[in-house]
Amino acid sequence: MVVGSFLVGSWAVGQWAVGSGAVGSGAVGSEAVGQWGGFESAVGSEAVRQWAVGSEGVGVLDTGRIQRHLHTLPTPCRDFTTDKLQNVYVVDKNNRVHKYGPDGREQFHFNNNTRGTLQYIDPTDPFNLLLFYPELQVVATLDRTMNETAVLELFTAGIFNATAIGLATDNNIWVYDQAAFRLKKVGQNGEVLIQSDNLSSLLDAPPIATQLLANNNIVYLNCPGQGVYVFDNFGQFHQLLPYPDVVSLQLQDGKLVLYSDHRVRAYNPETLQEQVLRGDINSDVQVRYQGNRVYEKEADDLVRVFSRTP
Repeated sequence: MVVGSFLVGSWAVGQWAVGSGAVGSGAVGSEAVGQWGGFESAVGSEAVRQWAVGSEGVGVLDTGRIQRHLHTLPTPCRDFTTDKLQNVYVVDKNNRVHKYGPDGREQFHFNNNTRGTLQYIDPTDPFNLLLFYPELQVVATLDRTMNETAVLELFTAGIFNATAIGLATDNNIWVYDQAAFRLKKVGQNGEVLIQSDNLSSLLDAPPIATQLLANNNIVYLNCPGQGVYVFDNFGQFHQLLPYPDVVSLQLQDGKLVLYSDHRVRAYNPETLQEQVLRGDINSDVQVRYQGNRVYEKEADDLVRVFSRTP
C-alpha cells in the first residue's frame, strides 16, 4: 500500500490533483519553488548527479535533467507524498504522519492509531488534507497544522467498500464504491450528492480502482491492469485511457504524470502527447515529482530531496 505517492516497480496507490504549480518561498538556500518545467537551482556545494538512481556519480539517462541533492528527511517511512507548496508528508512505520517544509524541517505531525492502517493521503489542497483509512471506511480531514477538522464515516453514505477517494473542487469528497461499481460525490454530512450509473452494466470490465484524482471538471480513476477511467464533474463516464501498466498517477499543470514499473511519463490530455521523464528506475525506489524537485525513497526508507532542471 502507498500513501499518496508512487512506488515504482511494485503495486502502489497514488494521489495528486495538484493543478498549476505554485510559486512559494522557504526553499533551501536561494531556490524558489517552480512550476512544471522547473528552474535550475544551486544549493550549497552538493555535488551534481544525474538521473542514475542510487549512485552518487554523474550519469545520463533519457531526459538529461540534472539533480542536486538538497537534503534527506530523517524519519524512516513506509510511504510519503508532497503538496503543491513542496511540503512533504511522511508516514512512518507507526502510522504517524510527519509534515516537513520545503527546507526539510519538520513542522507538525498527526497520529491516530484507532482506525487501522492509513492507506492514502490526498494533498490536493495543502490546507485541507484527506486521510483514508479503508479498514474502517473512514475519511479524516486535517488543516495545515495537521489538526483534525472533520471525520466522515462512509457507512453513513451507504458505502461499505470504498477503494479510492479524492478531494472534489468544491471540497466535497469523490468516492469510488467498489461494491456498487459507482463513482459518488459525498458531502461532509454523508449525503450522496452525485453518483454515476452502475459501471458493471455500462462497461465490459467495470473499474477495479486504487486511486482517484479530481481536477477542475474531470475525475480520473486509476485501475492498474485496466487503464485510467475518465469522468466528468457529474459522474458521467467519458473514456478509458489505455494505460494498464500505470500503478499510480499525479496531476501537475494539467498534465498526468504516469508512474509505471521502472519509468515515469507525462501525458497531456489536451494535445494527447506523451513525454518520457525517466526511463530506468530501480524497483525498490519510490519516486515523486513536485515542481522543480524530485523525491526518492530508497532501500533505507529515507526520503531524499533533489532539485532538477529543464
